[in-house]
Amino acid sequence: MVRTKRRVASSARRILGVAAACFLAVSSPNPMSTANAAPRLASISDAEVARLCEELEAAGGVRIGRGSAMLAPTKVGGIRFLVPMNYLGFPPTGCDEEQSTLVLLAQIPSFAPIPPRTSSNNRAAGSTTVSWTSIGVKTPVDLRRAFRAYGRGVNIDSNHPVLDGLFHAKSSNNKDVYYALDGSNVTVFMVCSTFEQVPFPGCMERFLHKGLFISARLPRENISSWRSFRASTISLLDTFMNPSGRR
Repeated sequence: MVRTKRRVASSARRILGVAAACFLAVSSPNPMSTANAAPRLASISDAEVARLCEELEAAGGVRIGRGSAMLAPTKVGGIRFLVPMNYLGFPPTGCDEEQSTLVLLAQIPSFAPIPPRTSSNNRAAGSTTVSWTSIGVKTPVDLRRAFRAYGRGVNIDSNHPVLDGLFHAKSSNNKDVYYALDGSNVTVFMVCSTFEQVPFPGCMERFLHKGLFISARLPRENISSWRSFRASTISLLDTFMNPSGRR
């Protein structure tokens, strides 16, 4: 029993060391530096993931809370993610289990984790304002079909004006729709609320990455940064994604 506890504790220290390295990498002011953590995460073997799940269970399970930087293995579309708990918007249903949706929360523009006591009105303890994004990762979808569903009546064959490299149109529910095309294929699109509809309008940028459907919230005033925002979102996801592919 004592030897077993010592082995688990030793494993925990090593894996938590990886988690700490990951945390420091993704907390860098330069969001593109998140890619530096990917090789470290990739070095974790299946056996280590299993031991990590044991440690999570011993610490309170996947609902341990966002105050922890412990890695939570989870899967979407068969792809394994190793995500620090302080990035998870919602706890997974189980350790290293397939999820229909993975939700991450991060500060912008740094893409560091949100302080655990930050409330939904973007204010942390001591009235510190925190600007943040939610990133949804879902199983693969047909992007053009998703565009028709979210775009509500926008026809890509129409001659729409271009703004910051994106075509712009109005949806049937009077929201602003921005999209990019590669030939006749939609590669990325955003649906944005307006100041007439809500006090603090935002946009949801949607695209495919490695076959997964990504949705990331972008403040409306940052529409012109949609390219760098998407790049930083992908960089963060790649940090947590097992680069060896599907498991």
